[in-house]
Amino acid sequence: MPDADWAGSEESSLPCQQILVGARVDRGEGRLTKKELDAYCGARGIRGGYVPTSARSGARLDDLLQRMKVMVPWDQEPATVTTTTEAK
Repeated sequence: MPDADWAGSEESSLPCQQILVGARVDRGEGRLTKKELDAYCGARGIRGGYVPTSARSGARLDDLLQRMKVMVPWDQEPATVTTTTEAK
């Protein structure tokens, strides 16, 4: 299984949660098994795991969104208040 350049990059060491997202799964089966994908995610600290998705059919998009909502530490994010409205 080839390593992606970003997986070992400086950016991936930031305190940011990650989810491996497979796109266009409506086009056919992937070449890797669930076990291989789980091992890949585990070895690289991708705690959100693998989510196969399809924009065309909407497959697993709700699951992806839910994982994203759960993984963001909302209580640690600063509140943002906007006091002005920009004209378009």
